[in-house]
Amino acid sequence: GADDVSIRRKRQAVVDWFVDRAQEELPARASRFESRLGLDDVLVEVGELDGRWGEFDGSVRLHWRLIRAPVRIQDYVLAHELAHTVHSEHSDSFWNTVGTLIPDYEERREWLRINGNTLTV
Repeated sequence: GADDVSIRRKRQAVVDWFVDRAQEELPARASRFESRLGLDDVLVEVGELDGRWGEFDGSVRLHWRLIRAPVRIQDYVLAHELAHTVHSEHSDSFWNTVGTLIPDYEERREWLRINGNTLTV
């Protein structure tokens, strides 16, 4: 009844706050990786993604829930997606590029695999 509606509205208000924060913070973090890849001003958007933390299709899209992750994990996902501007496939060259940007990417990737499901509202 009314209590369910109230709970849904409160949850949505919290989600909206996290989305706004993610839209403010995550795109700004990309510039340091862009410069190292010889890129300039790649569009980084934040939204809801099904079953993934990020994607690249001419622009980078990140799941808003990343804002709940440690900054080092946010940086890994950003670097991963920006590496797709250079390599479309998850080839050895791709992972070498990610490793150049984030030397301990394997540890960060594993953290996200283990802890990603805790980044909820």
